[in-house]
Amino acid sequence: MARSYDGNMIVATSVAVYKVNYQTYEAMVKWTAPEGATPLQSLATDDNGYVYTQSLWGGDLFVLDPDDLSLYTTVTDAAPFTRGGGVNDDGTEVFVGLTGGGAQRYTSDWGPDGTYVLEDTVGSEILVNGMSQWDPAGYLWNIGCDSDLRMWSFDASADYIAADTTSFSFPGAGDTTIYGYAAPQFVRCVRDAGFNVAGDKFYLADMYGYTIKEYEYVEASVDREKNQPIAFKLSQNYPNPFNPTTTIPFDITTNDVVKLTVFDITGRQVATLINKELPVGHYSPTFDGSGFASGPYFYELVVGDQKQVQKMLLIK
Repeated sequence: MARSYDGNMIVATSVAVYKVNYQTYEAMVKWTAPEGATPLQSLATDDNGYVYTQSLWGGDLFVLDPDDLSLYTTVTDAAPFTRGGGVNDDGTEVFVGLTGGGAQRYTSDWGPDGTYVLEDTVGSEILVNGMSQWDPAGYLWNIGCDSDLRMWSFDASADYIAADTTSFSFPGAGDTTIYGYAAPQFVRCVRDAGFNVAGDKFYLADMYGYTIKEYEYVEASVDREKNQPIAFKLSQNYPNPFNPTTTIPFDITTNDVVKLTVFDITGRQVATLINKELPVGHYSPTFDGSGFASGPYFYELVVGDQKQVQKMLLIK
């Protein structure tokens, strides 16, 4: 499953993709995969609503129109076998998780309106099996699926340097699937995964375990030196999409001047939510979009000389 730009749901079966009304749960439009392109496995959407999907066995990686799910373009006709993939916010980078390690990265300067080329393989030295997923902070995670759970994150802002090893621990008691695979230590066949809006919980849908397993974030080893300690954590706003108000949570770890501003799609500043010195703590200011047009917006948090930007979507 994935979320459409208009707030509705995108759902894939083994042979088709549907847009489902989030209020009535009725199928609105449908795209049927061509013969030989099933079972569908990877499913992701970008901020413009384009849908990215492909077969478990590889081949064509299809890009579907945001509104009617008609075939818009293809990323490649030679995508590898995969358990799942992902796309960045604007559709300029598409990822296909590889069996045996890493994720192929395809890039297009114009997203679906351009031509995708195979740029490189992210994390090829990391032995994970075929799945990629984004977290709310903008890190790409490669997720293991045929053995003990293995996860690595990669920093998109630093040329996808490996940033974190397995950082999620299962808080519940172990169990056993009907195939005899011990869980959660052995999650043989992950079919989907996702993060909560804060990024501190992670969920795996395990095919053979018939369960959704919840993992909690814990501090783990860091494989690259950071130039300076992180002064804050900016989380994804919620709800998102929103109408007309949304909450923007963040934490700061040092007493410092904090500025939280909102920009429209053109880069014009439309609101300043905070601009003052704040003590260490957690904050949840609200943005009211009543006087603004529907569409994507950006919110930027600056703490000292560090800053981070996130996207949000206003739908009226």
